[in-house]
Amino acid sequence: MRSPYVPIVVLIIAITAILCVPLAILGSGFLPPDDALRHAGKAVSGKPWSEILVLRNPAEIDVHKGWNDILTVIHRATGADTDALVTISIFSLFVLFCVSALIFLRRPEALGLTFLVMTATGVSLITRLLMGRPYIITMAALIVILSVWKRLDKKIPSLAACAAIIGCTAFAAWTHGGWYLFSLPILCIFLARRWRAGTIIAGCTAIGLIIGIALTGNPLGYLRGIIDNAATFFSMQQTLNQKLLPTEFQSFKGDAVFLLTLISFIIWRAVAKKRPLGLAQDPAFILAFIGWVLAFRVQRFWYDVSMPALVVWMSRQFQEHLEEHTDIFSAKRIIIAVVTFGAFFLALTADVNNRWTENLSIEYLTPEDPKIAKWLPEPGGIIYSESMGIFYQTFYKNPHAPWRYMVGFAPVMMPDGDRKIFEKIVWNDAAFESYLPWVKKMRTQDRLILHRDSSPASGIPGLEWRYAATGIWIGRLPR
Repeated sequence: MRSPYVPIVVLIIAITAILCVPLAILGSGFLPPDDALRHAGKAVSGKPWSEILVLRNPAEIDVHKGWNDILTVIHRATGADTDALVTISIFSLFVLFCVSALIFLRRPEALGLTFLVMTATGVSLITRLLMGRPYIITMAALIVILSVWKRLDKKIPSLAACAAIIGCTAFAAWTHGGWYLFSLPILCIFLARRWRAGTIIAGCTAIGLIIGIALTGNPLGYLRGIIDNAATFFSMQQTLNQKLLPTEFQSFKGDAVFLLTLISFIIWRAVAKKRPLGLAQDPAFILAFIGWVLAFRVQRFWYDVSMPALVVWMSRQFQEHLEEHTDIFSAKRIIIAVVTFGAFFLALTADVNNRWTENLSIEYLTPEDPKIAKWLPEPGGIIYSESMGIFYQTFYKNPHAPWRYMVGFAPVMMPDGDRKIFEKIVWNDAAFESYLPWVKKMRTQDRLILHRDSSPASGIPGLEWRYAATGIWIGRLPR
């Protein structure tokens, strides 16, 4: 059966699934564990990072200034609290990525098939898309570049494609500090010997980055801050102990299950087309391979670079197969879309190992709890803890609190002496003795907060302790 309304129905099914996935997960009470919480807290607090964290450089540049500015505007305009801002972040960024991929496809069901394959093989791409963090904007921009480059490989390049690249790279540079990642797709386009497209995209990207960095209001300081932090991070990464790095900056194992699936997929497409796929001339596939190689150093290259490239490449392959075997107005497309997006929805929203509800058991430290109100830091105090989770959760619930945090979202921003103490604590698996340098620095308004099953009093003398929440102890100097 054929109908002129089939393409519209399929598109509606795709958009409905894309909208319902984050809504269903958010409806379960899900909260991401990290940066989305501090972005929301920053917007509500109205304070610079120097009044929230103890920094090695009081003029530390905010590399996510644009994103924090957007959330601040939303907060001031609507009164949205941290919970609402995190909900807005998760929903909007997930939809942004999916629509960026969907808008360039003639067969929307191809994207559903790609997402289903990735979800079924355990790839954490879709999970990362629900973290509510601005790196997703850069991932969406990579998808745009990889989707429109062919329109620039002509004698008369598409002005709309140029505008799209300038716009998305400017927005990404303003909201996310990963502007240097745009060098990779340009490199891959040149490696594919697409000289005209590569040159035009390099020019458009440069214009976009200049605009985006200028929007930060302090372009030179912004670049200097990113380079300075990158240099410090690189020095930290030279250590033999990966535990000193956030999980996403550690090395990865290769994601063998998905790689075997991808190899099978390549063989299937080559057999179906009865000719080589020309992988060495495809910028999207080249970028996916380069990101995979770089991930053996930093696994974020796999998730944030390779995965967007594979979304583009695999969706295109599925689209070609569907176009070869299914008429555009065939009702079979509706069946394929319903089954594909339905399976994707069920697979992703399933609360496997409590991945969407694990946070519901977290007990937060807030002054509203009279049992611990007097144990929280006093005005001007500092929270010492090797756990970034303590910072994320406590700042999220107490954005206006009159204290600061020694360990925040990036150890590279800490004062050098305290960073060395932090590194020693992590290196020694949080042995009690490794906290003593911080204990010696503490003042009466400061607190040491630890995750422990039993009281640390015997291992860390000189402090009095309070069991504040499940597995959390607060230590302070005796009154």
